[in-house]
Amino acid sequence: MHRQVGTELRGKTLGIVGMGAIGRRVSDIATAIGMKVVGVRSSSSREELERLLATAHVVSLHCPLTEATRHLIGAAELGLMREDALLLNMARGAVVDKAALQTTLVRCPAYD
Repeated sequence: MHRQVGTELRGKTLGIVGMGAIGRRVSDIATAIGMKVVGVRSSSSREELERLLATAHVVSLHCPLTEATRHLIGAAELGLMREDALLLNMARGAVVDKAALQTTLVRCPAYD
């Protein structure tokens, strides 16, 4: 028996961290497939980032690696995210705190 893996993106919220040229293009594509898009940029407040993390079904990172963005997504930020959220790191690896990610990872039942 074949078990379907995946989720419908239409109607879901995509949170984009880094609304530069690439982030805006990702936003256009997401909008075209029926996703709601929220985004933050370097000038956004901490509260705006936290609101994005708490509400987005998919969080996509598109920010450069700087001292301000190194480990931007750590244990506190992962804790704000929806339990069913997906995190896509399209930025440099160090934007996400790898140790924090490893301690908060939950196995996906579809791959057990």
